Amino acid sequence: MIFVLTQGGPVNATIVTPGGTTLIAASEDPNIRLWDFPSGQLQSLFSGHTAAVKSLALSPDGRILASGGGDGDPTVRLWSIEQEVRLRTLSSHSRAVLSLAISPNGNILASGSEDNTIILWDFNTGEKLKTLMGMNSPVRDLTFSEDGKYLIAAGDTLQVWTIPEGKLARTLAKGESYITAVEMTLDGQTLVTASHDRTLKVWRLP
Repeated sequence: MIFVLTQGGPVNATIVTPGGTTLIAASEDPNIRLWDFPSGQLQSLFSGHTAAVKSLALSPDGRILASGGGDGDPTVRLWSIEQEVRLRTLSSHSRAVLSLAISPNGNILASGSEDNTIILWDFNTGEKLKTLMGMNSPVRDLTFSEDGKYLIAAGDTLQVWTIPEGKLARTLAKGESYITAVEMTLDGQTLVTASHDRTLKVWRLP
């Protein structure tokens, strides 16, 4: 072990900047901590949320961070990594924001919530584009396909939505055991899901 980094509560999300020099971590406290690699020193502290921070996403160029708040602060906040300032706050969800994803071209931000909805935002302006309603459970993870044409949402179902239309293209699984994470392979044809029932499943897109 090289070092131990201490957060302000149980850790909910982590992400590493593209250059691998900064680790960003969110916890059950309202602060987001940016840790320097390889020294392990606290580099910055982003404060603004008023409840736990449940999710993180980073723009493709690594310059803008998105964070999702928990119950009591179900907002999405955008931060400049370089300037260390909050850029804007996006409000529309009624429950905790459990998942965030940014399209490969950096134009669309998707937020998934405990209120069972997905919201598509214009990442550059903060404009709310669409609300996707079709999940019957909290949206625990989101990922875009490499070409940005699809958004995959994971909860108690696994759904594929078209982008930017926001239409449900297909449902790959129903009644799954609490899908906690989903990843897509680079070829855009295969999905891997992790579930609460201790299984990993591999899915081939039709």
